[in-house]
Amino acid sequence: MAARLSLVMLSLAALACASIGLGLGTAASAPPTAAGESGELAFVGADRNLYVLDPSTGDKTALTDDATLNPGGASVVYGAPTWAPQTGQLAFTRTRIAADGAQHVDLMVSSGRPGPGESVFSDASRTPFYIYWSPDGETLSFLASAADGSLGAYIRRPGEGAQLLDEGQPYYWVWSPDGASLLAHVGGSAGDNPSGARLSLFQGQPLEGRRLDLPPADFQAPDMAPDGRRVLVAGRQPNGTVALNTVDVSGGSVAELAVLDGPVGFGWSASGNSIAFITLPGVAPDTFGSLGWVDMSQPGRPKMIPGVASHVASFFWSPSGDRLAYLVPEVVTPGNQQQVANRQQSGELVLNLYVADANSSTATKVASYTPTDDFLSLMPFFDQYERSISLWSPDGSQLVYTASTKNEPPGVYVVQADGSRPGRRVADGSLAIWSWR
Repeated sequence: MAARLSLVMLSLAALACASIGLGLGTAASAPPTAAGESGELAFVGADRNLYVLDPSTGDKTALTDDATLNPGGASVVYGAPTWAPQTGQLAFTRTRIAADGAQHVDLMVSSGRPGPGESVFSDASRTPFYIYWSPDGETLSFLASAADGSLGAYIRRPGEGAQLLDEGQPYYWVWSPDGASLLAHVGGSAGDNPSGARLSLFQGQPLEGRRLDLPPADFQAPDMAPDGRRVLVAGRQPNGTVALNTVDVSGGSVAELAVLDGPVGFGWSASGNSIAFITLPGVAPDTFGSLGWVDMSQPGRPKMIPGVASHVASFFWSPSGDRLAYLVPEVVTPGNQQQVANRQQSGELVLNLYVADANSSTATKVASYTPTDDFLSLMPFFDQYERSISLWSPDGSQLVYTASTKNEPPGVYVVQADGSRPGRRVADGSLAIWSWR
């Protein structure tokens, strides 16, 4: 089931918490950016305030200044920064914790400049936690959970209040490149949830959903071709075969790309020429995934390139879609370093960051680091976050990550994507993402 991929990835977070003691875009979302335009970083500081940083100049701006961390007392913390493509707005969460431990989370939107921002969703019975802007940066979509665990998918258009679009558990979606429609995967796999699992395409003004005929298989977030004409899903065929498929949005015709033997996470490059995917063996749910490619440069003759790398935890496409960054976890113990194979291993967790050319079988390691908990929180759902945030600079020359160290606060690091220089610390912080432009 789709939850298996999440459970395997959540074991990474559990391992990290034990070892370091510390308590969530696709490339198609923004137009190409000229070389040398490094964009800005939004990050959660060590003090839990939000900041914007130009890493090329070091200029830092505090967006908030009222975060307070009082163990056992009233606190205010900020999180989940998410840039809007095109408009440059920044959405984020503000969590207010009362002295008795009660929590209330507001969804905020800022212009990206100092100021308290605007609260666009506040509901005592719902907690917003995942944010995803439409590619034009105009419509805000997000998930909010209720006390009983149910999830609501909301959208908010300029000048309007937030509106409930759909409900389900689990819930994943992707926007079309023009922001006019979205495809949702709801309820997990049809094998585990025959009556509730579905693929729903929302179109029109207002958005109205229609169910696709293909029963969803073991995956989380769907994706869409850069031209918006096809969606990418894992589905179960009438003969029982489970495969990675494209589905024509207008006619509903299904094309099979690859037969699968277990859960899968995937993402389409901005160029449209490549699809990256991670598969988990169906017989070993505790094992991390095998990275492969589907070469789509000849759409009528897609080419499978399996087994590019093993023990892969997540990946993120570059803005132009020519390269892929992926993460391989390792456990480090005195005198030993080995790839994480399952959640029974113990020791200090290290993530190795690699960059590979699309459809290539070789990669360059550009960084190794002990991740922060906030960074690890992206990993179980990397395929959904890969649609809504970017770890790449707009020009594709750099990557950002956040790391924990033993003798100083967690830090924000920027590293050259070609591996020519080691990562450099640019700020104290627990989670950072790059602007789209």
